[in-house]
Amino acid sequence: MKRSSVVALLFIILLSACNEKKEVPAEASKKVEDKKEEGTKVINDIEYKLLFFKGYERDNDLEEYYLDEIEMYSNYMDSEIGNLLKKNSEVLVSFKPGKGHTQSGPGFIDIYVDEEEYYDVNAGALYRSNYKEVTDSKDSFAPNYMISEYYAVKYESELDSEFQYYATFKDVASAPKNLDIQRLWNDQAFLQSYNSAWEDYIDSISFVDYLMKTYGKEKTLTLVTKNDKESIHTAFGKNLNALIKDWKQAK
Repeated sequence: MKRSSVVALLFIILLSACNEKKEVPAEASKKVEDKKEEGTKVINDIEYKLLFFKGYERDNDLEEYYLDEIEMYSNYMDSEIGNLLKKNSEVLVSFKPGKGHTQSGPGFIDIYVDEEEYYDVNAGALYRSNYKEVTDSKDSFAPNYMISEYYAVKYESELDSEFQYYATFKDVASAPKNLDIQRLWNDQAFLQSYNSAWEDYIDSISFVDYLMKTYGKEKTLTLVTKNDKESIHTAFGKNLNALIKDWKQAK
């Protein structure tokens, strides 16, 4: 299914840039008997396995559309990151009945479909599904999430400017820079709630954008694997507080 053929279905789905970003960790998978595996597709050394949950009515055109989206964004993320982060060898793509935004995390993408509407994926979703969680520290999720949303905005701004549902770098350029990055970094509960505010969401992307432009992709991506105080200082030559101060002063 071509992208142009689904615009009418999608235009009411994501009226603001906050829809995809409001993802929360997916609930525990249903019992094995409630889902059926059917088909795989290998893209950039990742095997995407299709799972169809009980209650979902098969729609070949819709499934083809989502696979095309996954391939497109997977190719983009692979070109952006290369071997800077470790990939998952397998990603489970689950089609589920009912309402809900597309959710993703390391090794999975959950797609909810009902009779009236369905939800798009984006580059950020494929970033989260394709790459491993490489640290168990309590700080690990914040930079990973922020970087995933940076890539969602980067794609929309640079490659798909005529088909935008998310924020753009134009929005990011006018970020108020009031977000408490330190709290976002260290408070898992705050991380789950901060993105209800548009300005906070834009601020978090603005901070990653500043690091990318100032220190480059390779150093910025180390935050996903090493984001403790010592590692940050080693990579950037400054502690997190100093980086935040520089970001706020940057034009």
